[in-house]
Amino acid sequence: MNTKQISFETVKQRAEVLKTEFQIALVYPDKNLIDAGVRAVENSLARIIAIHNESISGIQTIIVEDPEEAVLRSIDLAVIGKVNTIAKGFVNTAKFLSKIIRSDFRTGYMTHTSIIEVPGFSTLFVISDGTVTPHPNIEQKIEIIKNSIKCAKILGIERPKVALLSANELVLGNVSSGHDAVMISKMAKHGQITDAIIDGPMSLDSALSLEAVHRKKLNFLFNPPADILIVPDLESGALLIKSAVYFGKAIVAGVLWGTQQPIVLTSRADTAEAKYISMCICKLAMAGE
Repeated sequence: MNTKQISFETVKQRAEVLKTEFQIALVYPDKNLIDAGVRAVENSLARIIAIHNESISGIQTIIVEDPEEAVLRSIDLAVIGKVNTIAKGFVNTAKFLSKIIRSDFRTGYMTHTSIIEVPGFSTLFVISDGTVTPHPNIEQKIEIIKNSIKCAKILGIERPKVALLSANELVLGNVSSGHDAVMISKMAKHGQITDAIIDGPMSLDSALSLEAVHRKKLNFLFNPPADILIVPDLESGALLIKSAVYFGKAIVAGVLWGTQQPIVLTSRADTAEAKYISMCICKLAMAGE
C-alpha cells in the first residue's frame, strides 16, 4: 500500500537537490517553456539551450529557420550527447513525434504519461496514453502500462495500483476496452506484468472512489484511488486529462518514454509550472531516483 503523501512539491524538491549534470534543449520554446527553462537554471536543476528562429535574451540559442528544423537539431544534439534530453515548445505534437520515432534517440515503443495533481486528492495520478497511439492493441497497452509503472515508481509510488479503464465494470460485447482489460488483468496475475497491482475493467468512479465501489458492491484487487489510470484510447485519454485541468483545476505534467532519456512533452497550452515539473520528473528518471 502506498501511504506516503506524494505531490508535485515533493517531486520538485527531490529533483532540485540532485547534483547530477542535466542539460535540456528547448525546441522552439514559447514564453512558458522559456520561463520554465530559466527557473531550471536558477534552481540549479538543469542547464538549457534554446533552438529557435530568433535569439532569446539571456539563453544560448541555436538559430534555425522553422520548428521542423528545430526538432531535427535538438534530436541531433541529444543523440551525440550534447544535451541529455529535449523539451517540446511551440511545435505540433504529431510532427514532433514523427521526427522522434524515426530517430536514433528512440529506443523502444514510445508512450506518453500525463501526471496530474488534482485538488482534493492526496497523491498524484499517472494517466496514459492520451498522446501517442490512437487505438492501442493489447501488446501496445502492455508497453503503455510498463512505462506508466516506471513513471509512477520514479514519482515515489513503490507499488502502483493500476486501473484499466472502461465504460463499465461489466465486459460488454461491443466495448473492446473491457475485453482488453480482462486479458491484461489475467496476464498480470500470471506475472507477465510486474511491480504493480493491476485490475479492470473499471469505470472512472470505481477507480477513484472507495464509496462508489462499496455502493456498487464491487471487489477489486486494490482499494481506490488508483495511482495509474490506463485509458482505452488516445481520444478518451486526451479528454480525461483536459477535463481534469479545466473542470478540476488540476496541474498536469507530461513525459514521453521509449527514448534514450525521457522527453519533456507538454501541451502548448500548459503553464510554465507544468513544464518545469515535467523537467523535474525527467531529471529524476535520468538520475535513476
